[in-house]
Amino acid sequence: MSALFSTMLALIVLFLVGYPLFKGSHGRSFPEARPLRRSLADDKEVIMSSLGEIEFDYHMRKLSEEDYQSLKHDYSHAAVEILKEQEEQSGKGKTKGKGLRVNAEEIEREIEAELSALNKKDKGLAKCHRCGTKLKEEKQQYCHSCGERQL
Repeated sequence: MSALFSTMLALIVLFLVGYPLFKGSHGRSFPEARPLRRSLADDKEVIMSSLGEIEFDYHMRKLSEEDYQSLKHDYSHAAVEILKEQEEQSGKGKTKGKGLRVNAEEIEREIEAELSALNKKDKGLAKCHRCGTKLKEEKQQYCHSCGERQL
């Protein structure tokens, strides 16, 4: 009796395991993956926050001067491209000849203004008295980096 039960159980398991293999690709299939497209405003916010993080990491001495300059250059270039694209879409760009002419100094000033706004936002926060990490909230009780209780 137990041999018959074991044989039936083995056949059921083999069927359940083997059925998808023999069924082939005629069954369910996954829909085609398509890339998600973020808006330019989202891209700009990501780039600007990344620039702020790079600046913060450099001042906390987590980045070397060489890495800082390289990353800042790359992200600033990406920010300029996004700002050019935004100007192009809004139709506010100054056209000259064939292409769109954008004042690079004006874009740099805009980037610097947004970075300083991000830095001002962070300056109001206290630092941990043990490790010096900026706290994320105004009345944070514990440091998120070292776990020390704040006074």
